[in-house]
Formats: sequence, C-alpha cells, structure tokens
Amino acid sequence: FAYKAVDAGGRVIEGEMEAASRQAVVERLKAEGHVPIRAESRRSGAKFSWGGLTGARGVDGRAVLGFIRELATLLEAGLPLDRALGIFGDMSATPILAEAVRRVRERVRRGATLADALERDEARFPEYAIGMVRAGEAGGALPGVLSRLAQSLERAQALRDEVRTALQYPLLVLAMSGLSVIVLLTAVIPEFKPLFADMGAATPLATRLVIGASDLFRGYWWTLALPIVLTALVVERKRADPKWRLARDRLSLRAPL
Repeated sequence: FAYKAVDAGGRVIEGEMEAASRQAVVERLKAEGHVPIRAESRRSGAKFSWGGLTGARGVDGRAVLGFIRELATLLEAGLPLDRALGIFGDMSATPILAEAVRRVRERVRRGATLADALERDEARFPEYAIGMVRAGEAGGALPGVLSRLAQSLERAQALRDEVRTALQYPLLVLAMSGLSVIVLLTAVIPEFKPLFADMGAATPLATRLVIGASDLFRGYWWTLALPIVLTALVVERKRADPKWRLARDRLSLRAPL
C-alpha cells in the first residue's frame, strides 16, 4: 500500500507498506503515532489522484471525493480547518485542485465559512457538496458530515464506474454501426447507382430511397450535422438555467424505471 500521514510534528510523510488490508496500514500508522490520511493499494493508487478541474463544469468527481475524504480524516484527527486545508493543498496530486484549495484556505483565514469559501471559488465545487458542508458547519459536526459524504460519494463513484464499463461495448457497437452506414452511403451505394440506371427497368421504392439518402448525405452532409451541433450548443447553454434544470430533473424523476 502507498500511504500518506501526518507525524507528531505536523509534517506530511508518505511511503509504502506491505499489509494484508488498508485497515491494517491505518492501524499500524496510528500505532506509530501518525495521523493516517491516505492508504491505497498500489494497483489502484491513481484511483483518486487524477481528474482536477474541468472548466465550466467545475471540479472532477474523483478529485472532489479525494478532497472531502482526506479533509474529513484530518478534521477527525483533531487538526484545525486552516491546518487541514494547508496540508491538502501541499500534498494534492492535482496542481489545479491544490491551487483552488489554497484560495479556499485564504478565504477561511479572512473569516469566511468553509461553505462560503468553496461556493465563491472559481473552481465551482459541486453544489451538493457545498450544501453538505454548510449543514455540517451549522450543526457543529463538520468532520462527521464530511466522512458520511465521502462514503456516499464513494458508492456513487463505484456505481458510475460499473455503468461506464457496462456501456463500453454497446457504445462501441453503435459507433461501428454508424461508421458502417456512412461508408455504405458515401462509397458503396454510389458504385451501384450506374448499374441500376443501365438496367432500364423500374427501380424498387426501397432502392430509390437508399440511393436518395446516399445523394443527400454526399451533397448536403453539413445540413445534417448542423442541427446536431446547434442542439448540443443549446443544451449546454440551458444547463446554466435553474428553471431548465428543474424541469429536466422533474422529467427524469417521472420517467419509467
């Protein structure tokens, strides 16, 4: 296991340890007088270390999970919030996230609550995480709330990974099918068009439709791509509208299954 911890002097230490489980690593670090922060199998050590900020969509889910989990560990160990944020900002494997945490720390030092500091940051942390942090601060139970939030995010991340893995093959089949149709319309059908014209007989309706679709796609493919691009742009713009998001979520909750 690769681990990170805080020693009795407040310094961040990291290294590797052979153990039967993650819990065994944590117990050994505690026995040595350290505060465990992270202990992960070498085979999955990068699970929460990549991601970072993704522009307008805010902080990547894996990075948020790592931040919340490690912040909860530090606070439960008795470290003050300012010190905990400083340790995470110094050890984060994602430079952009580390810079965002440093900005949050500066706002906290100036008197802002953690929830307000996260909400005002340009990194745009997810609203649900900010809401949980605000509830934890109001109830005086921030470490426990962060710990439960991290557990919930871990389960959600595992579910997303399973769904993503299950969809890989269907998406590959769909992509190959679309590519096959494009090749047929642009390269194969035009080769047969003179053959049907030379036959002199009436061409079946299905054949005429296929040839017409081929001519349309070859000559006016941009008119087919333009609506798709415009639709994607409109949807992306609407994502920032609270009324549109509310209507979308209501539709999702009423949908079958």
